[in-house]
Amino acid sequence: MLARQKGLYILLGLVVVAARCVASEDLIGWNNVYVYASRDSLDAIALSSGMTKREFLSLNKLTEQTLRDGQVLVFPSMSSFRDDGRSLPDFFSPREQMSREIWRGVRGFKRVAFTFDAGGDLGSAPQLLETLTQHRIPATFFVTGKFARSNPEWTRHVATSGYRIYNHSWSHPHFTQLTDRQIEDELLKADEEIRQLTGYRTLPFWRPPYGESDRRVLRVAAGKGFRSVYWTVDSLDSYGEEKTASFLVERVLTAGCRQSDDFLDGAIVLFHVNYASTAEAIPKLAEHLMDRGFRLVSLDEILSP
Repeated sequence: MLARQKGLYILLGLVVVAARCVASEDLIGWNNVYVYASRDSLDAIALSSGMTKREFLSLNKLTEQTLRDGQVLVFPSMSSFRDDGRSLPDFFSPREQMSREIWRGVRGFKRVAFTFDAGGDLGSAPQLLETLTQHRIPATFFVTGKFARSNPEWTRHVATSGYRIYNHSWSHPHFTQLTDRQIEDELLKADEEIRQLTGYRTLPFWRPPYGESDRRVLRVAAGKGFRSVYWTVDSLDSYGEEKTASFLVERVLTAGCRQSDDFLDGAIVLFHVNYASTAEAIPKLAEHLMDRGFRLVSLDEILSP
């Protein structure tokens, strides 16, 4: 199965593999996007899509210099995945794909996704949510189980306002210091708490606290149905002293001194819910981005063509 929009297809890598060697029942709970890693063969990816390497990169608005780990990629057509009797490379396998961390979404549509982590105090989270709903700004939240338990009304309000809540662990620990069992417990306990409050599970995405992970952590989380989402741009709203709204706007618009709309195309931006300056900056930032021709979308949408 491939998802289609305007003549393009995003590879649901596990389904393509499934047609050849994986039973359909093995696919339940796996999120269907292709995520690049530098250990992949770009030539093999292009060949699997029926294109040259240059054509494939051009389709994804990338060069070999700008392609990096965590980039979500699109493919040109279903017919490219014809069964020619050869098996697809290992990096197309569902388990390998699910254990890869997403860094940036699909490019070519001038879309940006605002994501908000909630794991500290409530702070200005109510003001932020009111701002988002008032201005009808799409957003996606990563919430810890402890935060949800301490702030049940706010958590439910996020869900009833139409925003997706994904997993940010139970207690915001350093995941690389946890055992496999502790990693699983952190994710599943948060998932159950948020499900009890909102009626929705937090699958299939999670964000490691502090952005810390390694291949073991990602593999264990993937085994429970969670794919990690990092960020393309860190607003730095939680770094050091609280920033001004104008700092946050400029920080995101220049994407860390990369003064080009090209870098922001497909970007996933990190904010935190509890800062007043973040709530103040969001409508200003949204206006600037839309003036530059960007469209604000949810995380789910930026991962689709």
